[in-house]
Amino acid sequence: MKFALVFVIVLILIQGVSALSVNLKNMYASEETMIAEVEGVLLQPIQTNQIEFKRNNVIIPLEFEIKTLGESTFLWAIAPRNENNYTLSLKEVVVRENGEQRTMSYEKNFSVISNHTLYNVRPGAISSKKDFQIEITSFADEEIKISSNFPNEEQLLLKPGKNTFTFPVNSVEGTKLIAIKLGNYILPAYLTGS
Repeated sequence: MKFALVFVIVLILIQGVSALSVNLKNMYASEETMIAEVEGVLLQPIQTNQIEFKRNNVIIPLEFEIKTLGESTFLWAIAPRNENNYTLSLKEVVVRENGEQRTMSYEKNFSVISNHTLYNVRPGAISSKKDFQIEITSFADEEIKISSNFPNEEQLLLKPGKNTFTFPVNSVEGTKLIAIKLGNYILPAYLTGS
């Protein structure tokens, strides 16, 4: 009896797992950088024309990018400025499900609250074989400091407005996927060093 019950629960859980998902949070601050991994066995890279952001079923323009970093795929975007409910839509994505090729679509709802983020970053995912730049836009009226863990632990000084920082890859040995911490953000980076 116990075995049958466990078997039924496992079956329900397996059926509830989607072959395609995005680990987007449910809520973002106004103009925050949204960074999410696309999960599933993708048989073809996702193109930008397969991605839509909608408010009340109306497509809205957002700055975003989809990047394949090694074996992983990441989507980043700058959250809308206006408080509202939004939907991320992925269309006609080719995946493997139960050993078979399938074309499927995926939607994820999220909200933007009026609380404006203190700063955002561009890009939200990096792939580079040479030194790269990250732009951090501060919305604060005064200078602020944020922590960084790449290439070493240090504090970055942000002035109001756009700030551009150059990061070297010479400290990376070989090619690897690393997590770069910039203040509140963790950016996936696929870097090839010496």
